[in-house]
Amino acid sequence: MSLLVYIASGALALGAFVLMWRNVTKPWLARWNAYVKQISTCGYLAPPPSDKALRYLLRVARAITFLQVGKLKVLGRENLDSVPGPFMFSANHPAGADVMLIPCVLARKARYMAHETVFTAGFGLGAHLVGPGGAFVAHDSIRDNGVRARAASVKILTSGQILVLLPEGLTNYDPVMLPLKEGAVRIVKQAAVELGKPTFIVPAYIRYGKYPGRWLQRFPRALQYLLVLLLWPIYRRGAKVVIGKPISSTELSADDTVATALLRSRIEQLDPKSVN
Repeated sequence: MSLLVYIASGALALGAFVLMWRNVTKPWLARWNAYVKQISTCGYLAPPPSDKALRYLLRVARAITFLQVGKLKVLGRENLDSVPGPFMFSANHPAGADVMLIPCVLARKARYMAHETVFTAGFGLGAHLVGPGGAFVAHDSIRDNGVRARAASVKILTSGQILVLLPEGLTNYDPVMLPLKEGAVRIVKQAAVELGKPTFIVPAYIRYGKYPGRWLQRFPRALQYLLVLLLWPIYRRGAKVVIGKPISSTELSADDTVATALLRSRIEQLDPKSVN
């Protein structure tokens, strides 16, 4: 009799599992993967972040920044409030921690251009974490010379939203900046043309108390971030962010190389040299 009870119990448990998979888990996974695929499409812009999404992003960003970075000092925040038009926030990119540190600096709704690996990390967990907060993807693997990513960026500026773009492109784990990509100045100039009025770049420099070094670049990007996060007792030495005065599109040369050199100079001038 007891054997029949065990068999019946096992059959019921198996049936419950099948029903749960078919009616709950499988549809949930389908929605999860569909969102990851959509938000990871180069050129796709999700709806602007809601107030609720901003609060969620800031809670997560502040917690991770406190754990990974420690004390954060921000100088020149008033320059964010004095921009007389649509603007791009543009800084150096010295650490993976920038991803969560910048929302803490801005403390307002913005759209973040991010590498595809941010969205695919953790089987799509990255997409669900940053997508609602305003991130959109730039794909290295798509050989369109950045056309789709730039078009999405221009659309953000012309719609009056804040664009966050780090023109080094890659995290370099070093205070010395890599060469800047010219897409940043192209976006701002194109947005100004379409709007018929100046648009702006707000430059900033991020300085950390300790840097891992460029040896991390030999690993996949998701692993780079995970390693630094796990080694937080070593690298948790604080950070200082200095925000500069806005650069108008009218100051940018028609020559993208010259305009990019100006942007680099304005960012480097803000380097505080230490976090103290």
